[in-house]
Amino acid sequence: MPTFRKVPTEVAQQWASAPAIRARVADDRYSWVGRPAKIYLSGKPRPLNIPPRIGDVVRLRAATGTPLEQIVGVVLDVRLRQDGIWTHVQIAIHNEMQWVSKSTIAAHMGRLKGITRVDQPTKMLNNRVHGGTHGWFVRIYEGKAPQIARTFSDLTAGGKIASLKAALAFHAEHVGLNPELAIAFP
Repeated sequence: MPTFRKVPTEVAQQWASAPAIRARVADDRYSWVGRPAKIYLSGKPRPLNIPPRIGDVVRLRAATGTPLEQIVGVVLDVRLRQDGIWTHVQIAIHNEMQWVSKSTIAAHMGRLKGITRVDQPTKMLNNRVHGGTHGWFVRIYEGKAPQIARTFSDLTAGGKIASLKAALAFHAEHVGLNPELAIAFP
């Protein structure tokens, strides 16, 4: 049997009125696409006999004196032979994606700091579509715990390179590192 209690009129009026709608935070995620993007490196360079991973930063062979931002690219895909040896990588450089051979890569420079690639294919579970996430995931750390985490979707940003540039610009703006240590990503 339910218990009935008499409540003051003010409390009863608050219960009867509609709840206050909280203001929604504006999603500025894709205003970052046009902003200047900077690459911050983490990790140690690896030898070229180890296959690069998606999100690694590589430097291409070029003439001496070529600015670093013109020869540095971010790995988007790796082509492996059947025996496990890598032959080509797809990199994002100069606002385009290029397949380059192993012989044109001069050095592995490191990984993107705080940015990872997410490629989750769609799948059917219990007659419902799940997954289908493709984009770059950014984490801004304070100490050991991430304080800010955002996903920059390829579809919403306008492609892989646009979402990468948005993620790099967002990361560069929010991380407290020296901008002189960064490499410009045109």
